[in-house]
Amino acid sequence: KAVVVNCKQYVEMLKGNRLEPYKFSQKSVKFFFSFNYANPEDCLLHISQLRRAASLPNAEQNAM
Repeated sequence: KAVVVNCKQYVEMLKGNRLEPYKFSQKSVKFFFSFNYANPEDCLLHISQLRRAASLPNAEQNAM
């Protein structure tokens, strides 16, 4: 089982496991996450909470 995430923008961190400045990309991309030891349904609640928090206005994000 896997989870597919569609994004319009994303940030690359530790590309190739090298410490470099973050790269901000403004393009559509799909990320596929597969789970070896967990069930995706168990993680969806946490993922949706993170998505909701990330889509809040900046003032509300800072208040969290």
